[in-house]
Amino acid sequence: MADTVIEATGLEVGYNRHTVLDGLDFHLHAGEVVLVVGNSGCGKSTLLKTLIGLVPPRAGRISLFGRTSHGLDPAERGPLLRRCGVMFQYGALLNSLTVGENVILPLEMHTDLAPSFREALARARLELVGLGGAFDLYPEELSGGMRKRAALARCMALEPEVLLCDEPGSGLDPVTAAGIDHLLLALNRSQGMALVIITHELLSIRRLAGRIYMLDQGRGIFDGGLEAATTSTDPVMQRFFHPDAPEAGS
Repeated sequence: MADTVIEATGLEVGYNRHTVLDGLDFHLHAGEVVLVVGNSGCGKSTLLKTLIGLVPPRAGRISLFGRTSHGLDPAERGPLLRRCGVMFQYGALLNSLTVGENVILPLEMHTDLAPSFREALARARLELVGLGGAFDLYPEELSGGMRKRAALARCMALEPEVLLCDEPGSGLDPVTAAGIDHLLLALNRSQGMALVIITHELLSIRRLAGRIYMLDQGRGIFDGGLEAATTSTDPVMQRFFHPDAPEAGS
């Protein structure tokens, strides 16, 4: 069995009096692809933010690479988080910086590499995602799909072992979305990166074909393969994977 790189047990998360995640268990093995799926508002993005420490849990335990991550001081938690890359839903590129400068930024913040090496690494990451000619462009000059690729290059700058992606195909046309999916799979296969991909797009779920982890009302209700997910008789699973099927009794 591959090493467990992320593990959450008994996770409870909420905002004010509203509980978003309720007693949730989650794990990710090295080199694995996990698709976190579910209807809007079920807690998918909150789970991602909690795993990387942006939202503190009310209860439960989160382990990154074998160490309990929440509660650590920044000097201890920082090295753990730098082993993870995060691709936010809308890319979160800094519009005042060029694409190249966006990719260089984490290298400037977290390494002592010489500027020439930082630039060479940034150019290599952009080449890897098919944006070799975009180094000197600004984010506003890119299409939606190109911005997603640039964001992916930036979160790969530090060569993470785990990549967490929030709706990577959201807002893209079908062809561009498929290209992002294929790129993520290529990175998983060639670089060995474990992937946590939040999505509600059925075409992407079938293309990526990873382990399905489904949330409903803040709880994990399914954890298994794609075939088992699509053939489940659970009503919530049925409605999600077969939205065009007639309701029972109709």
